[in-house]
Amino acid sequence: MKNIFSFALLAAAVSASPSPKDGPSGSCKSTQNANFDDLTGVPAVQYNQIPVPYKGLKYQGFNFLVVVKTGVAPGVVPRSGNNYGVSNAVTRTTGGSPRWTADYPNSAVRRFTPLSFYYGCSIDLQNGVAAAPTACDITIIGYKEGDKRVASQTFAFRPASALSVAQMTKGNFGGSFQEVQYVTVSYTIAPGSPLNANLVLLVDDIQYATCSSGGGRDN
Repeated sequence: MKNIFSFALLAAAVSASPSPKDGPSGSCKSTQNANFDDLTGVPAVQYNQIPVPYKGLKYQGFNFLVVVKTGVAPGVVPRSGNNYGVSNAVTRTTGGSPRWTADYPNSAVRRFTPLSFYYGCSIDLQNGVAAAPTACDITIIGYKEGDKRVASQTFAFRPASALSVAQMTKGNFGGSFQEVQYVTVSYTIAPGSPLNANLVLLVDDIQYATCSSGGGRDN
């Protein structure tokens, strides 16, 4: 009987112990959806800046575009609303290498867990509108503190043609992206497609869970 009682006490103590994600430094409990639709910008201009933070993160190397929908002109349609995130040669030059990060001054977010996002690629026609959908590959690499690489995943976008009105493709992140500090985002023209220096990456409805810093809160 004594052994049974001791085992019961031990089981109760184990069940009451916090999981690693529920420690004193906070937990990944706030799900965010970065769809950029709550941002106000100039329509058809790729260089509307994303505030820092936005939904708890810094979107380095990205701006946002307010799409003017015609329903017939070629282009990649936003997953929701009229806005999506944009990265191209100009945003990389002015904002730095593309990454989504919790590592910025006075951040209230310790880490985040990417869940899914929608993406597409197009060729910039130099008229302020991203158009001409094109096949591309997007590679996202996850890092923890100390630049420790923990995850990598590549996503393919394959529109029907450059003259189509293309829907964005959904990408789901694997479990190895748990509680990263930042992810790097790179994109290239798909093999077999014509090379073009004006490649544009478009992202929307980026869903992730934020992990609050010690003493802070999810933003």
